Amino acid sequence: MNKMLKILCGFDVFILNNMKRNDFVLYFSLSLSITFLSFISIFKAVHEILDNYFGAIFIGIFFTLFIINLFRLILSSINRGDQTFESRTNSQKLFPHLIKFFSLLVLAVMISYPLEIIIFKNQINSHLKIYKSEIVREYSRILENINTANIEEMIMAFEEEKQFLILINEPEKIRDFKEIKEEIVLIEKQMDMDISQYKNVVAKSTFFAQKIKIINNKIPLSYFFTLLIIGLFFTPLLLILLNIDFVEYFKLKNKINTSLIKSEYSDFTVLRDQLYIKSTGKEINIRQNFSDPPFNLIPIENNINYLKKGSLLEWFKLNNQN
Repeated sequence: MNKMLKILCGFDVFILNNMKRNDFVLYFSLSLSITFLSFISIFKAVHEILDNYFGAIFIGIFFTLFIINLFRLILSSINRGDQTFESRTNSQKLFPHLIKFFSLLVLAVMISYPLEIIIFKNQINSHLKIYKSEIVREYSRILENINTANIEEMIMAFEEEKQFLILINEPEKIRDFKEIKEEIVLIEKQMDMDISQYKNVVAKSTFFAQKIKIINNKIPLSYFFTLLIIGLFFTPLLLILLNIDFVEYFKLKNKINTSLIKSEYSDFTVLRDQLYIKSTGKEINIRQNFSDPPFNLIPIENNINYLKKGSLLEWFKLNNQN
């Protein structure tokens, strides 16, 4: 269980060994829930689009692992060990992590939609049935208008040809109108076949994007479920940022990181000076503008007093008066 939580959340051994049992169970439950729901969501979305179980399983596993790693990256990159952290308000504590929050928000919303398709299946299907009937009806109307125009054009051409043959005294060449009727029957049969095929295609199509549209426009309760999924994804992050039990972990983490950076920077400066002397025969002299390299957060105060604009003229005036 300890190892599983390390894999899912990216926590190191220190924080796992010092975590309270209740917190441990909570994080473990949240992590498993996010992993399970992510797989179900991705599987459902891919199956809706591809209609292939094996492909949906494979892609579901792949993107679930991607989500886990993204989630681990967000959790493991959190830092709250600065000295003023505890004195800040919750909003000030959370502000530096807005990008992480936005990433989790997008991820949670994307995961929630396929799950909502499963949960609100009956309501979606009732609206989708109406939508399918409407597009079939619209297709039939368009096809009927096209075929009606073609039939009218055929009859008009037949009448014009008939009038022309009568005009030139060749009535024996007039075609039997039965041929026109047979062509009309064939056109109507083809139209019925096209409509039937279209109905079959519509019936087999999942209309994944339309289902999401129905969820957003027709099922207000889905917004509550979306908020639940967002809350599920945000809870581990908020607990880490706002739970005081993580203070020691972040302090130790920052202390180790700082010591490593200082050690590496010290080795770098020694090597830099040696290489400079070796290549030029002179000692390097670099002016420091900050007192805490390599972090460069505390600028060195400049003790030189500079004259303000116009102060020299004021000095000449005062001295000339004397």
